[in-house]
Amino acid sequence: MTSRHIVALGGSLLRPEESEQRSAWFGQLRQLAVHLEGNGRRVGIVIGGGLPAREAIELAKTCVSASDKLDQVGIAATRLNATVIQQVLIDIGCSVAPSIPHTTSESAELLEKYNFVVMGGTTPGHTTDAVAVAFARDAGARTCIIATNVSHVYDKDPREFDDAQSLTKLTIDQ
Repeated sequence: MTSRHIVALGGSLLRPEESEQRSAWFGQLRQLAVHLEGNGRRVGIVIGGGLPAREAIELAKTCVSASDKLDQVGIAATRLNATVIQQVLIDIGCSVAPSIPHTTSESAELLEKYNFVVMGGTTPGHTTDAVAVAFARDAGARTCIIATNVSHVYDKDPREFDDAQSLTKLTIDQ
């Protein structure tokens, strides 16, 4: 059985504030992809929306009030970011699924055929981290890694609250 791994990449990793580091980051991603593919790994990548999602949602809020409709805007941004990563991998000749899947079961099926499957969000109310975990489940992945620019899980947003506390342990209910 081929080794399968799922990685959730926060859309914040692609944000414009880090444009000077972006070229190096993409170079490292390409090197890693070639290494993983060369070792027979299958990797599912779930991309978050990041700044494009936040900006688009803010724009849509001027006319749209339903949260599920705003989530659809965010999901579209995740799929745009996924397309960027997909094209980077295709450009270097990796075996990448030619479409951006809309479900984790579709992604799992594609991971049977391709070394890389890149996707974004799926359903209003679901984070891309939750999508990554569902993708890992559906694909029978050995690992699911959540990569973001936030160092810990916090009890509230540390960018907005100076008293945010990092959490080292969480219960299922938390």
